[in-house]
Amino acid sequence: MKKLLLSLIIISAITSCAKKEDEIKSESSTATPKDNSSSINCENYVFDNSSITDNTTSSNLDTKVQNRPTVPVFYPWSGSGQGIYNTCGESNNVWFDCDNETTPYSLIWTNKGRSSEVESADNISINDDQKKLMKEDNNTLYLISEQWHYYNPKYDKLSQCSKFYLNEVFKEHEGTEYDHNLMINILHDEWPVVLSNKAAKYKNEGFDGILFDWWHNWSGNCKDGECVRSTSEVESARLAIAKEIRQKVGDDFIIMGNVNWNLKDNVIIGMKI
Repeated sequence: MKKLLLSLIIISAITSCAKKEDEIKSESSTATPKDNSSSINCENYVFDNSSITDNTTSSNLDTKVQNRPTVPVFYPWSGSGQGIYNTCGESNNVWFDCDNETTPYSLIWTNKGRSSEVESADNISINDDQKKLMKEDNNTLYLISEQWHYYNPKYDKLSQCSKFYLNEVFKEHEGTEYDHNLMINILHDEWPVVLSNKAAKYKNEGFDGILFDWWHNWSGNCKDGECVRSTSEVESARLAIAKEIRQKVGDDFIIMGNVNWNLKDNVIIGMKI
């Protein structure tokens, strides 16, 4: 199988601006979360670390790549409301069907349908019509965006009892349109396993790949040049994530990252096919 350069794609600043986490939230909170760790009862907390197997027996990824036009066009954050060309995916069943005669796209990614549980592959909501579309559309690649280093506690759930929970605000988003977000403990050695299980579940559901936003070494919660985690720590974490996912799902699955203009990236060795 030919190597897919789609493993790592440079997405323009315009795309970064167009991206709204679940589209621009109407409210924005800048308050620091209260540390209630002393009052949290973790007696009933259970972390489900059971492995999810890649059950796919065939893939049309090669076909989709070969059928792409000379100038492939992508649609970012599909299904998140008013898109670039008004509303796409009017049907509630096929909310990311932006690929039509008027707007023929070769690559679509979305965050709709992903699990609302940060540390679990549960609650992934992909219905039969969506699965059918992804499988039968032979010239469009469908990717799902997954949180890998921060999450929005208003929409995503992570128990304070979790080994991945940090009472740490994602500083880059504070006071911006992107709402109030918290960091994930990406340095924990079990975090790549969690993401690989999610990738396997998404592949089983019909997605052609997974997309990570802010996929670069300055994702360690930096502000004004000061970072909570070093670039080398973040690179090691990212490489572990990429390798774990590749080992879990094999070569017929895209791992793509929004590198935010950070062009030289050693982690590509773990992402490529």
